[in-house]
Amino acid sequence: RAGLGVRVIDKAVFPRAKCCGDGLTTGALRLLEPLGLRPAAVASWTTCRDVTLRSPSGREVNLQLPDGGQFAAIATRFDLDAALVGLARHQGIEVSEGTSFDGIEGHAVTSNGAIDARAASAADGMRAAVRKAVQPDRATYLGEWHALRQYASNVTGPARERLFVWFEPELLPGYAGSFPLTGSRANLGFGILRGASRKV
Repeated sequence: RAGLGVRVIDKAVFPRAKCCGDGLTTGALRLLEPLGLRPAAVASWTTCRDVTLRSPSGREVNLQLPDGGQFAAIATRFDLDAALVGLARHQGIEVSEGTSFDGIEGHAVTSNGAIDARAASAADGMRAAVRKAVQPDRATYLGEWHALRQYASNVTGPARERLFVWFEPELLPGYAGSFPLTGSRANLGFGILRGASRKV
């Protein structure tokens, strides 16, 4: 939008699955809105209004998010990320899928040739290939959490439409969740702290 030539490289080819809870918080929604992403462009987009939280003591609280706006949604990364790539292309960004970053030699070296740019933004996540290239002596960051997720089909009852978050004593300071998706599906998952004393 500022008139710059922009190129995005990604070693993945979209759409592709990515391990994630698929939940979009209010903060995430407010970042997507000014990009111009329309929920209708994301096949699995599910607006969430009903939430159940369970504390470590077993107390459950049912909440309803406010009217007059969208404060939480669920969308698979398979659909969401592909929609973002499509939006980038629509806005004139050159997207090179299936292109890995291989190093820096005065310019960026990729699996599909060299790229020269005045500036680069490295959004390559925890493994951070770009950071390794510019700071090879810095210790590798492996993350602080382990996470697991699985999709369930033919979901019935409250879990079909209600988002659940369980703060189980065995998982603290992590949690488990069930996030509803279109087509009577749900994303089930949990996250635990790496090296925690409790074994799950």
